[in-house]
Amino acid sequence: MLRAAKVLGIELIVLDQSGHWLELHENACLRDRFVSLEMTNDDCLAYQIVQALGNQDLQLAGLTSNLDWHMYIVAQAAKNVLGRVFDSRYNHVMDVNSSNVEEYCAGPEVDVNFVLSDGKVLFAEVADDFPKAGDRDRGAESTAFQESAVVFPSPLPTQEIEILKTSLHQTLLDMGFRTGVYHVEARVNNSRKRCVPRDGITDLEDVIGDVASAQPSAFLVEVNPRSVGEMAKVTILRAYGIDYHALHLLLAVGDTERAAALSQPFVGAP
Repeated sequence: MLRAAKVLGIELIVLDQSGHWLELHENACLRDRFVSLEMTNDDCLAYQIVQALGNQDLQLAGLTSNLDWHMYIVAQAAKNVLGRVFDSRYNHVMDVNSSNVEEYCAGPEVDVNFVLSDGKVLFAEVADDFPKAGDRDRGAESTAFQESAVVFPSPLPTQEIEILKTSLHQTLLDMGFRTGVYHVEARVNNSRKRCVPRDGITDLEDVIGDVASAQPSAFLVEVNPRSVGEMAKVTILRAYGIDYHALHLLLAVGDTERAAALSQPFVGAP
């Protein structure tokens, strides 16, 4: 992200704890300004961000973060600093501290990543998540649903890929998300494929025998109003030529024209 900001000509103001490596003089080339901030108390962090930025002579185009647990805080600060919750990442982000129980879907799990500009899909791709420990037999040592591995691109049937993109895009719009980079996790209900371990290798295979009469559908797991993790980000950059960090920054400062141009994948990309 730091390199992307430099290449794109975006002045980057970093707010973080004193002593952060980006505060060091030898790393000053990676940002335009460093603002020291007390980061240990989330309850008043939004106020501290507003105060810290108010003491600087700045013309801000956007306020953003890459960390999930700072999103709601940054949204609160943006309302005060920019007069609004900046459209690119944090509109309709809610602070949720409750629990719920949901139906389990045994279908293949996928990551579906979107780049949106005013509700329009600039780029979307689907990747397969390998089965997690919790998906396996009850005799397994772990029943957690921690990420294991991801395969790009997904070999699911074209129909199911399109169902995922169409359905989850509408979900984002229904939640109020219109501009930004979004990482959505889902499963495919009634998929014509299933993950099968064979000879030490787990892969998608056709469902043999009776196929459910019901049509495949997208089963939403979670919506993350942020880019993908670092491992997936690098893979997508190599496979498609799409730099999610660069697009995130461009959309955060409202540069939709360059975001659209850089959302075009390689010719012949998967």
